[in-house]
Amino acid sequence: NKVGLNSLCLDLSDFSLCGILASLHGARSVVSLESTSGELPMIAARVAQIGNELPKESADFQIIQCHSENLTLEVLAGTPAKVVLSEPYYEKLEGWHLQEAFNYYYLLRGLRSRGALDNHFISIPTRAHVMACFIESKTIFNAYNVCGDSNNDICGFDHSTVNAFAARYHEHDLSIPLWQYSNKYSELTGFFEIAVLDYDNVTITGNNVWKEVPLQKRGTVHGIFLWVTYDFPLNKHKDDDGDAMTTLHTRYRPYNQLVRLLEVPVEIDDINDYSCVCRVAIGNVEDFETHQLEIKVQKKSTLLFQS
Repeated sequence: NKVGLNSLCLDLSDFSLCGILASLHGARSVVSLESTSGELPMIAARVAQIGNELPKESADFQIIQCHSENLTLEVLAGTPAKVVLSEPYYEKLEGWHLQEAFNYYYLLRGLRSRGALDNHFISIPTRAHVMACFIESKTIFNAYNVCGDSNNDICGFDHSTVNAFAARYHEHDLSIPLWQYSNKYSELTGFFEIAVLDYDNVTITGNNVWKEVPLQKRGTVHGIFLWVTYDFPLNKHKDDDGDAMTTLHTRYRPYNQLVRLLEVPVEIDDINDYSCVCRVAIGNVEDFETHQLEIKVQKKSTLLFQS
């Protein structure tokens, strides 16, 4: 409605679902990018295209198999995309939804810098909110931690190699379907927002900023879990605030969530004496990581997040 049905729509998700839906709803110029290798994804996309009788009359629908870094204005026949679509889903990042959200942001930033996107392009989804909650879960903490005695020994078997990986989940994320542990963890804080990726403007708010979160119940803080909530614009408007939004989140089934554990759990006797603090740094991170997440539980009198 904003840019017209003749505007070029670019689908950046693996498989062509968004592009197919755009065509079925009247878009007359759709390009779907397929970054996966092999013939099967391309065949599946073609079958879906044929099954939906695309392209429609006086319309164009095409699938381009290439990586996004190879997509330029010339590949798009000199026409910058005014609408960019994404589920977002990428085969190699399946189950890592935070990385999927970051990947889409970087795709948009790269395409815009190469002139492949219109200066006033619209993204669907519009924003991604990085959400989190501190939790208690002795089960998860013990399951994804070191095992054996002080010598990494269990019944005479050396587990030092296994423990070298098991002892790293205070530094790296763990991707698990947390909803399968529904009776094995307890939420100690409310849900809160760490950062927002604004896809329309290709900006990030809350990046590398400490966030203080009050505790809501007593317990032992073992870590934090994260998910992504996407905003999608609707056709209707809400007062004078702009587009009304609907959301899709990865907090429950069938999605995985990301869990980051504390190196040493913190027992909370009085919720008024402690606060949970965290910050996420997105981009410019060492060791080729997509992000850096820091979490702490501290006495309110010694909070360091303001420094």
